[in-house]
Amino acid sequence: MVRYRRAISDNPDAVYFFTIVTRNRVSIFHNREDYSTAWYALEAVTENARSILEAFVFLPNHLHILLKQGNKPFSIQIAGFKRKMNATRFQSSGSLWQPRFWEHMIRDDLDYRKHLEYIHYNPVKHGLVKRPLDWKYSSFHRYVRNGIYMADWADGKDIVIPGKDDL
Repeated sequence: MVRYRRAISDNPDAVYFFTIVTRNRVSIFHNREDYSTAWYALEAVTENARSILEAFVFLPNHLHILLKQGNKPFSIQIAGFKRKMNATRFQSSGSLWQPRFWEHMIRDDLDYRKHLEYIHYNPVKHGLVKRPLDWKYSSFHRYVRNGIYMADWADGKDIVIPGKDDL
């Protein structure tokens, strides 16, 4: 059996990419209220840790986030988010989430950009919308408002977004 060694950093400025998946990849998010519940749970945990949610996307059965660590280890923040979500109206029995999550420590500016683009393109990749602008449940709109992305980013067929294996 392979022993997994999680990255541990006491650097509050370290940025990580996370994928958190529902148990058995069951879709639990179906409407605005469902996504809002997840947003408020994530916001409460990150505010408590003084971390910064750099980017996010919520999808029906998983979410991706870029998170600047803050003053609490990311594993505590992710566990807190899962607990808050398990305590919501979604809960029937057991956990909503797979027991583990995927994390990657961002190495440099190029790595950051690739993961940011991966997050914002993910609803298109999964066939939920035709362009990132059409997905309401991501930080893409904030990046457009701040002038980092144009509203028509990734509308064309010529853009290449890295797959998870390329990140």
